[in-house]
Amino acid sequence: MFVAIITILEFISKNFLNWGFNILRIADENNATYGVGGQRFFRARGTTVESGHLAMYLLMFVPFVYHYQKNINQSKAKLVFSLIVVTLSLIFTFSAAGFVELSIILLIVAIIKIVKLFRKGFKLSSVVMIYPVFCGVVFLSMYYFLQGDRNLSFITGIIDKITLVNYSIDDGGSRLARWYRALELFKEKPLMGHGPGISSLLYGTGSTSLYLEILIATGLVGLCLFLGVMLYHLTIILKIKGNLKYVYLVSFVTMSIHLAIISNYWYPWMWTLFALINVQYWKQNRSVSEIKGDRKVIPDVISASLSK
Repeated sequence: MFVAIITILEFISKNFLNWGFNILRIADENNATYGVGGQRFFRARGTTVESGHLAMYLLMFVPFVYHYQKNINQSKAKLVFSLIVVTLSLIFTFSAAGFVELSIILLIVAIIKIVKLFRKGFKLSSVVMIYPVFCGVVFLSMYYFLQGDRNLSFITGIIDKITLVNYSIDDGGSRLARWYRALELFKEKPLMGHGPGISSLLYGTGSTSLYLEILIATGLVGLCLFLGVMLYHLTIILKIKGNLKYVYLVSFVTMSIHLAIISNYWYPWMWTLFALINVQYWKQNRSVSEIKGDRKVIPDVISASLSK
């Protein structure tokens, strides 16, 4: 929530107040802009060095905010406020990958709701889910009807980025060019790879995909090991009891998608998520073993939360 609020303040200050709100950023780069309604806005980056990375962070950890406000704090007002703040900060990043991940998250939530609907019986209140969707629909509708041209041209840039229209292999700095170079390096040493950092050493930039970066650095052996680690944590997530399973699942899916278009493995978010998954599963198993062994009675609050 702190990062989301900082992001909103940054966007407002840089685009409307002409302030350089970069106090908390680790490093600074050229400001990226995005066109909306004939105007160009500075994309918010919050405490990160790139807007897409900020979008990944927000989407990875907003499920934990949702779980805390809904199931622990049990405050609908704070829940709505939190989701609005995070949604606004995500919009201000203008991250194509972030919007794709948000769509996938909402699809996962919708599927979960539908499954529960069939299990528990139809309730209208149970399908009216989605504060972020509601806010998004309202935002798009207002823009569509207030603009004279009645079109959605402001999302053209995002669609072009998703479909790789605005990329070219001939452009040495484009994502497609980096992926192409990575595949060429992989063909040279497919089994064990060239070693860490080979793309940066040869071309001055990484592969802009963690999976490709691991592939060219450590070959198929290293990539299989890394995917094995991810698969291991996915299986642990599916063993977590109750609604917490979906909190970790949404975060994991978001991370897995975004790692395909960034190669910053040193960001702590992936490792933090892995640690949280293991701790949650360990706590769950310890609680179950204590019940079976009659060594300790779990407090009613914990027992109730595990049974949900």
